[in-house]
Amino acid sequence: MRRQPELSPTTRFVGRKADLREMHARFEAGERLLTLWGTAGMGKTRLAVEYGIRYRHAGGTVVICDLSEAHSADDLLTEAAERFGVSLDTTEPEEAIAQLGHAMAVRDRLLVVLDNFEQLVDSSAAMVATWMTMASRVRFLVTSRSRLRVSGEVSYELMPLSLADQGDDLMASEAVQLFVDRAKSYVTDLSFTDENLARVAELVERLEGIPLAIELAAARIDMLGLKGLLARLSERLDALGLGGRDAQPRQATLRGAIAWSWDLLEEGEQRALAQCALFQGSFTLEAAESVLDLKGADGRVLGILQSLRDKSLIRSQLEDDSVRFLQYQTVQAFAAEQLAATNDTDNTAARHTAYYLEHGQALAREFEEHGSLESLQEINADMDNLLAVVERALQSPVAVNDALRAVLVIQPVLTVYRPLLGHLALLDRILAAAETRDAQSELLAGTYRARGKTRRVQGRLQAAEADLERALKEAVGAIEGAILADLGVLKQQQRDMDAAESFYRRALGVLQDAGARREEGRVLGNLGAVDHDVGRFEDALTHYRQALAIFGDVGDQRLEGIFLANLGILELEMERLAESRTHFKRALMTLEEVGDNRLVAITMGNLGTLSHIEGDLGHAERCHQEALTLLRTVGDRRSEALCLGRIGAIRAALSDCDTARIHLDEAEMLLERLDDTVGRSAVALQRGFIELAQA
Repeated sequence: MRRQPELSPTTRFVGRKADLREMHARFEAGERLLTLWGTAGMGKTRLAVEYGIRYRHAGGTVVICDLSEAHSADDLLTEAAERFGVSLDTTEPEEAIAQLGHAMAVRDRLLVVLDNFEQLVDSSAAMVATWMTMASRVRFLVTSRSRLRVSGEVSYELMPLSLADQGDDLMASEAVQLFVDRAKSYVTDLSFTDENLARVAELVERLEGIPLAIELAAARIDMLGLKGLLARLSERLDALGLGGRDAQPRQATLRGAIAWSWDLLEEGEQRALAQCALFQGSFTLEAAESVLDLKGADGRVLGILQSLRDKSLIRSQLEDDSVRFLQYQTVQAFAAEQLAATNDTDNTAARHTAYYLEHGQALAREFEEHGSLESLQEINADMDNLLAVVERALQSPVAVNDALRAVLVIQPVLTVYRPLLGHLALLDRILAAAETRDAQSELLAGTYRARGKTRRVQGRLQAAEADLERALKEAVGAIEGAILADLGVLKQQQRDMDAAESFYRRALGVLQDAGARREEGRVLGNLGAVDHDVGRFEDALTHYRQALAIFGDVGDQRLEGIFLANLGILELEMERLAESRTHFKRALMTLEEVGDNRLVAITMGNLGTLSHIEGDLGHAERCHQEALTLLRTVGDRRSEALCLGRIGAIRAALSDCDTARIHLDEAEMLLERLDDTVGRSAVALQRGFIELAQA
């Protein structure tokens, strides 16, 4: 999962008061798209985060999209969907843009921060303009090294921190304030006199007030002191000033500050920082200890990372009681150059691939066997590094199996947490490469299965069936049973219940022989769903209870929540209302703990239906309205339409026929776009409530 800039930064915000006032004034005057632009290291992200903090404190909602690793419009859609909790239900960019615009439009007092947009200006600026049109109340704050140049944009160039004019109080300088603040975090008892403040003023002037350069310099105060900083910096920057004529002065200064910091590192620190350039996004200490080759200093990896952290060359952040490390982009680019100069890139990349495949496959097995959400979340945190493994493998004529292994590790994350946009294209690329190279049968089976499941979710049932049949030809053991179960799900979606049951029973035999308990439970639950659909209620009860017992044994809360809800629906149809409510509530608690908003919404809707049957129309409508809000966020259009139909039926029962018609019309339009005849029939039946109310 790509890291989201936090609204609780660990360092004190210094200066920029005039910039904050100006940003506030622009938005209050009615502007809706403000682009903070300027060169690297100017503090655009930190200023945007600070504005977001103040906006939130004033009662607004802030969503920050970190686009530092995004390189295409698909990447932007993926990041935005993740931040808004939207599961994109389409591979068409225009529909995905509309889906996200819809999710933005339903939020109140929303500020969307698009951070590090520079590499997306050509491909995605028009997308922002579209969202502005669709979500007319939303404000957009963009940080970029260049302007978007779209209608409605107000560009605000972020300049360096203020320096001290001759005769001014030196502490009035924002650049001096920043250096003093950061230096005191390294030397807590450091005091500043008129004499050494003058040196600080000279130093930050040489650094041209660029915040990142100042922070890098402050990190050296305990090693060199102010005199040493000035001496080393002057020497280094003078040399770099003789570089290419096309280099901007601020860029040269920033590069010089990084190069100067590099020169002050010990050999082991230089080697570690160069090899860290291979990490994408964040990484753990365990990953660093496996990937970094410090020539006999491996036991000192933690100490070296701490030293690099203390020198502001890497960052650390606490996530769920564990620490992950990150790099500044500018430092990472410089470090990659140093790694290339050592001819050690290939060896480091091989260790990077080996670690993430071994670690990722272990996590994937844990999820497959026990439904461990912690394992899935850890894979999600390593997503950028696993995608880097895929891309590197696709560039090699002999490493296609690494690409297959990596995509099978991330597949559960792509289907459970992340949107579908770009997912199918990635699978297409990998399978195209695998068909022309020496790919392992088991890996091919898993990857064709992954594409088949993805296509099924998108409603491309014929293509999905072809993929699953292709996967079945390559499969043996537990994966064969899982593919048979997937074919059963597909046939059930096509309402071919006899074929679905046949596939499920074949799958059950294979999975029981293989000892695949979690998949066995899933198939038993699906058999219960077939029994349920054809009216064999007692058989359905038996299968649901068998499945739930297995999920309890293996600890899979998500599947447990799904089949608790199914059991509640069955009991509702059997008119066991008290038991139905108990199981709906248990399902809701379980799915809320898991964090699956789509399933939470569907279960909340089930509770609403139960309340409607019991005659509590007020509670029923509240449940459906809450479900509708969640469904619009996650992008489940079919469930959204059915929810609108149920709300329409309730409004009709309350004699509000006009509102009922509005909801039912909207539901029918959605289902018509989805070509869902079964859903449209259900909504048509709900129109009977209007006729009943009028009668």
